[in-house]
Parts: sequence; C-alpha cells; structure tokens
Amino acid sequence: MRILIATLLCLAVSAGATDARAQDLDTAFTGPHLGTAATATNHHFVAIESNASGIISTANVGAWGVGGEGFAGYDLRVSPRLRIGGEAQVEFGGRTAQTITPDFSLGIDPRYGWSVTGRLGYVVTPKAMVYAGLGYGTHYYRTIATGAAAADGFDRNSSFILRGGMEYRLSKRAGVRLEFEHLDGTRNQFALGIPIRF
Repeated sequence: MRILIATLLCLAVSAGATDARAQDLDTAFTGPHLGTAATATNHHFVAIESNASGIISTANVGAWGVGGEGFAGYDLRVSPRLRIGGEAQVEFGGRTAQTITPDFSLGIDPRYGWSVTGRLGYVVTPKAMVYAGLGYGTHYYRTIATGAAAADGFDRNSSFILRGGMEYRLSKRAGVRLEFEHLDGTRNQFALGIPIRF
C-alpha cells in the first residue's frame, strides 16, 4: 500500500512538472520587449581610385569600434515552439573608417542609424530561443575627403538588414541575447544585449 501511494505521488509530481514546463514553453518569449545592447561595430566602404593611366583599382576600407543600440519589439506565438515578431532599433557609435594616400584621403565617420526588421524564432527550451530576421535599415555618416577628392559632407547608406542570434531568459522578465547584424554596404556588428519583457 505504501509503495502504491508513493508511486501515485511520484506520478502526480511528474505530471505537474510536465504541465508546468509545457505551459512555460507555450508562453515563453511572447509579448512586448525593449532593451539596450553594447556593440562591436565595423563600418566600411569601397574606395575606388583611378591613376594617370586610367587604371581603376578598388579597396575595402573598414574599422572596428565600440557602439551601442536600443531596441523595442513584439513577439507572437505561432506554435508551442515557433515565434514571429518585429523589432525597431537605433544604433550609434563605432570608429571612423578612413584610407589615406599621398594624394588624398577618404573616410566615413558614423553618426547614427535605424532599422526595422521582422524575425522568426524557435524556442529550444523555455529559457532559450534562437532567431533570424530580415528587414530594412539606414545609417548616416559624415563623409571625409581631402586632396584631389576634397568634398566633406554628409551621406547615408540604406539597404537590407540581416540578423541572427540567441536569447536566454535570466528571469521571467529579464534576459540576455547575443546577435549579429549586417547592413549591406557599410555596417556589420555583434551585439550583447539585455531585453526586458512585459
């Protein structure tokens, strides 16, 4: 009799834990969120040069620097493990990417940027989700040009955005995420962020 009671208690506890885990999985990573992130950002461009003989050469110019971003978004449950959502971001920081020759110098000094993306997430466990996204973004620059190409001013790059990353829940509301983002043409960045969910 004692063995039967103990077995029934174990089954009840196990069933309760399974139900709680299933419910937690079902609601994880849903609803609104916002946060900030520290970034390692590479700003880059292609420098094109033509010599006296008319020969054109190109060079990829880039520089890594420290930056930051703020973000806000919303995720919807599609199935117990699938999430679909959208997010808006603002980015700032990074170093000036510049090339210098005896005749001229060219560079871009990053100011700020923004992006809007949609994303699809897969909940691996109630505490971990991997995701990928696609969207559109713009980054603004102060252009630097001296010598034969002297023409300082302001410019921007607008193109498609690719994103991918992983988010881990530290508590019911707070988490940490690691993400890579590519703005085609001028920016790559790694971001370590803290999302807060509501």
